[in-house]
Amino acid sequence: MPPEVLNLLVQLPIVAVFIWYSDRMNKQFQEFLKSQREDDRIVIRSLVTQIECMDQRLENHDVTTTEAIAVMKERTKNRRAESRQ
Repeated sequence: MPPEVLNLLVQLPIVAVFIWYSDRMNKQFQEFLKSQREDDRIVIRSLVTQIECMDQRLENHDVTTTEAIAVMKERTKNRRAESRQ
């Protein structure tokens, strides 16, 4: 048998194992990425919920503050009018 054929026969199993191992590692990495993507989506949904809650609280605070300022302006307007007389 020519030495080239012997070299090929020796290298063929090594290449086959390398291809199999690379494919296995690639599949594991793909599964990890899918899992990581789903975990990221869960965290993002949680953050969105918290941000929406904070937005609602700030909106309520703004309304309450605007109403309180209007009441205070009305009170001080009456007091200014009384002090001018």
